[in-house]
Amino acid sequence: MTDTAPPPAARLVDSPWLWLSLFAAMALLAIVVIGPKYARREAGLEQKAAARQAAATRIHESGTPQRADDAPPETPPPARKLQVGVVTLGSIVAVVLVVSLAALVRQARTRP
Repeated sequence: MTDTAPPPAARLVDSPWLWLSLFAAMALLAIVVIGPKYARREAGLEQKAAARQAAATRIHESGTPQRADDAPPETPPPARKLQVGVVTLGSIVAVVLVVSLAALVRQARTRP
């Protein structure tokens, strides 16, 4: 007599969709918590990059670098919208979270 045991049921923690959902949820939480600080830092980095670009353009146009004393005073550049905003990052992570949760629910319903 052969004893055929049913195959062990797959556990939920073995699903990659669960782990993707957890990581996406933690990433979304981190974006919400750290978002304002990230936005200030990114704005500063983009402003410095724009200043370097403007200085390089001035050097290219005049042919010689100007000393800081000789340079005419510049008005600060207007506040620009970030190239990659916090809302964009949050939206991408939220979409990943929703898709992974939907796949997890679908997988849980189709399991025996």
